[in-house]
Amino acid sequence: MTDAEPKPERTARAIAHAEMQRRILAAARKQLTTIGPAQLSLRAIARELGVVSSAIYRYVASRDELITRLILDSFTTLADTLTKACSQAKADPMVQFSTWATTLRSWALEHPYDWALIYGVPIAGYAAPSDTVDPARRVNDPVLALYGQLEPNLQAGQSVDAAEAALQPLRAMLEEHYASGPGTAGVATAMMWAWSSVHGFINLELGGHFHGSAHETTPVFVAIVEQLAHQLVGFVE
Repeated sequence: MTDAEPKPERTARAIAHAEMQRRILAAARKQLTTIGPAQLSLRAIARELGVVSSAIYRYVASRDELITRLILDSFTTLADTLTKACSQAKADPMVQFSTWATTLRSWALEHPYDWALIYGVPIAGYAAPSDTVDPARRVNDPVLALYGQLEPNLQAGQSVDAAEAALQPLRAMLEEHYASGPGTAGVATAMMWAWSSVHGFINLELGGHFHGSAHETTPVFVAIVEQLAHQLVGFVE
């Protein structure tokens, strides 16, 4: 077929295959909200869809493959949401970080089961394949892209030096993908601190661990993100 020739329309078989794939993922997501990913069952999905269990394996090779598809879909949806929000915000590093953090939390609160799938307790017996790495990194792209602009306001000392040495793999990745040279001293530590603080708050909030501590969690989160942004960005205008 030449470039000038029109592409053939999708066959009825291809359309039916895609529709069954969609239905399987929808049924799997429904299971996530009731029994969680560890108990995901292809047989139960087959029963819900009204097909014999052997038919499911024409579309999904195993439970692990289905979990991987759900993970990839969740990472992609979250990354697209974050990319859109940050692209519409001011280019100022503090604004970019704050937009990323608040959008991340909003998505998690709206999709708690998807969040638990990708950032919750590891699923027993499941090992995520390497093709989940890049989609996972895309979630953090808006923050990682700030690498060369940051001058973190950290108190220098042996602990920061030790952390920077331990975070050499992160520094190497940042320098390879997000900057033309080494970043400011302490920047990897500051980025890890900010990232883990935001994720930690969200996980505690979703787990209901702030009950009895705060009448409302949003003002607390906003204040924490603001302080993290100041520490992360330092004196960059």
